[in-house]
Parts: sequence; C-alpha cells; structure tokens
Amino acid sequence: MGATHAFGAVGEALDSALGSLSRITKPGGVILIGDGYWRTDPEPSYLEAAGLQKEELRSHTENIESGEKIGLECIYNARASSEEWDHFEGAFWMAAERELVLHPNDPETTRTAQKRRTWKRAYLEWGRATMGFALYLFLKPPTRMDS
Repeated sequence: MGATHAFGAVGEALDSALGSLSRITKPGGVILIGDGYWRTDPEPSYLEAAGLQKEELRSHTENIESGEKIGLECIYNARASSEEWDHFEGAFWMAAERELVLHPNDPETTRTAQKRRTWKRAYLEWGRATMGFALYLFLKPPTRMDS
C-alpha cells in the first residue's frame, strides 16, 4: 500500500500511478491499488473545512475507468464500509490525542491535535457520508497472438 498522491499532482495522481504500475506489470499480471473516492459530490463547506479540493478524488466508477482507459481490466473491487472508514479515521484522532497527553507542552503536538480535531469535525459532519476508500484489482490483459 502506498499513496497515489506520490505519483503526481491533484487529479492526476491515480492515472499516473496506474500508468507507472502498468508499465512494469507483465501481461496477465495484476495491479492492486487503493484510493479514495467521492461517495457523493462534496459540499463546498466540507472542502473548505477539511482543506480539500474536489479534484483530489473522483467517483468510484471514475477510479475504475481510470485503469480501463489505459487498457487495464478491473476484475474486482472492495469498498470500505462506513464502520471500516470510522476505524481508519479514528486511529488518527486517537494517535493525536495520545501524543498530546504524552507531550502537553509541545507546540507542534498541540497544532497536530488541533488539526486532527478540525478534520474530525468535518469528517463527522460531512466526510463520513461523502468520502470513501476502495481497493481495485486490475488485470493487465495477456498479449494476444493472432494466428
């Protein structure tokens, strides 16, 4: 598991990651990639509160189409449930608060905890219903030899 945003600018990272992985995958091989998606169009208030841009994610279908546009076939996908997403998000909140308990006078720890609290409020108000995460399994089709 990595971060698709390491592969490029907002809105292009998934395409770039799939393109790079496709180039090193043999025909008949598979690519497993996880990425976020918009469950619904994000409200401007949510984007502002969370410090996000709408272009950072696409719909679930658009994520699948991103691979198909370069010749990959999505053969399986698994979307995280709301409970799984809560667990993922909650782990970050808990870690920030634990660090604050351990280092109550550290300004950086205080800033991190405050950022997590702001994110948590946005997540609880909008994010849980708006943002999702899925794993996508793409097949790089085998090369066909015409007779």
